[in-house]
Amino acid sequence: MPLVARRFRTIPCALLVALAALLTPVGAAAQGLESACDVIASAQVENDRIAATDRNYTNGLRLSLLFPEVGVGCWGDGDAASEELESLARDVPFFRPFPKRRWKLSLGQSIFTPADTDAEALVESDRPYAGWLYLGFGVVTHDRKFENYEALNLDIGVVGPWAQAEFVQNEFHRIINVAESDGWDNQLENEPGVMLSYERKWRLRAPVELLGVQLDALPHLGATVGNVMTYGAAGATLRIGAGLPDEDFGPPRIRPSVPGSDFFTRQDSFGWYLFGGAEGRAVGRNIFLDGNTVADSHSVEKNSFVFDLQGGAALSYDRARLVFTTVLRSPEQKGEERYDLFGAVTLGVRF
Repeated sequence: MPLVARRFRTIPCALLVALAALLTPVGAAAQGLESACDVIASAQVENDRIAATDRNYTNGLRLSLLFPEVGVGCWGDGDAASEELESLARDVPFFRPFPKRRWKLSLGQSIFTPADTDAEALVESDRPYAGWLYLGFGVVTHDRKFENYEALNLDIGVVGPWAQAEFVQNEFHRIINVAESDGWDNQLENEPGVMLSYERKWRLRAPVELLGVQLDALPHLGATVGNVMTYGAAGATLRIGAGLPDEDFGPPRIRPSVPGSDFFTRQDSFGWYLFGGAEGRAVGRNIFLDGNTVADSHSVEKNSFVFDLQGGAALSYDRARLVFTTVLRSPEQKGEERYDLFGAVTLGVRF
């Protein structure tokens, strides 16, 4: 189920475009600030149809805006709102004093189903049906040489029928003439959800360049706490490509995932890179397996350690970047033997 139903497509897109238009910086035409003052809009779709299945993590959608840098005049010299934004960005706890900071806004939905979507009765041996609809607020920062990157993000939303996962999945299945999932009456109960996530990445550059091809490595650490998910993570991404951009810290993904960034550099010529990455996660809580926090709901026993392996390609030209990713995820449910395979597509545009 790669896309949302038509009724819900235009609302989040229009919201993000309107926000971008309202918040486009007044100094964007300044010669030395053009890149810093760009707004970066991204759309991501993750889906398991690459493996011809509807099971486990079956669909994810996220729309995001990365706003101009604070403290460099993008928001208007001497403007009180600009000064307040800069102050807030610099006072975010845990962050190192990196000079380049941007605010981020996102809207997303993730959908989870058991393997047998034809059964109307509860499948007690498999994971619950669940949807997660959320708004994300964050701040990202990096140093001037693009050797270090940090991100802090707060996702606030709802798990359960209010997340509209049943409507989105089955409406789209009707459109493409695919059988509906019949067990949504057994999904998790409505529950407000919160996740606070922190990520830190480093760039390790290769000492040589051959025929215009560069190589770098991006190790990372991260942690997420909340009633939706709680876990600690570590991993790395390797990249090789032509015109490998400094400002790009790897392809963005929907959490939980090998982290990337919505940053990418404007280029006058065609750029590309291939990448491979891995992340291991020690999981303390996963509401999509553990069930509701307070309400009585179906649950299954989870694996306390999960890992992702991913690979793909990123293409960029001028103000746009397109990324294709294939992800292999180890079983999240105890006793399950099949690995999850799903694909991700991300389109980013600077304007």
